[in-house]
Amino acid sequence: MRMMTWVENPEAIAANRRLVHVLYDEICAASQMQLHLPVPRDPALKRLATLMAEDPSGVAKDLARLAREVGLSERSLFRNFQKETGLSPGQWRRQMQVLRSLELLAKGRSVTETSFEVGYESAGAFIRAFRQTLGVTPTEYAREPRRS
Repeated sequence: MRMMTWVENPEAIAANRRLVHVLYDEICAASQMQLHLPVPRDPALKRLATLMAEDPSGVAKDLARLAREVGLSERSLFRNFQKETGLSPGQWRRQMQVLRSLELLAKGRSVTETSFEVGYESAGAFIRAFRQTLGVTPTEYAREPRRS
């Protein structure tokens, strides 16, 4: 907001330049955070995360069964998973699917192939989730040049 009120003032140029650099760093960090996938420390929750990563298409169908499999009630699973990762199991799963899809797309898989492999029932649903997470479609993401 402060940047929108700037007027040319020779005394403020250096300070403005520093603020632009900070803003740039924050924007870069924000887009990197979208690709972060926190792993729970609790052994039962870590096991759940592993099960979700191993079978991304089967998880949403029966979280109650998975909760029992790792020795937790469904309510405890949701509450503790959110507490440890900052994400619900569903949000974590979607984030994991996007990260996995980046690997597959980088290997040359098509968007349709990738969507089914990471557990979506249609390419359209996958594209919408990808765009919601990264702000671009998988095809647009693949075309963008990346900084190292």
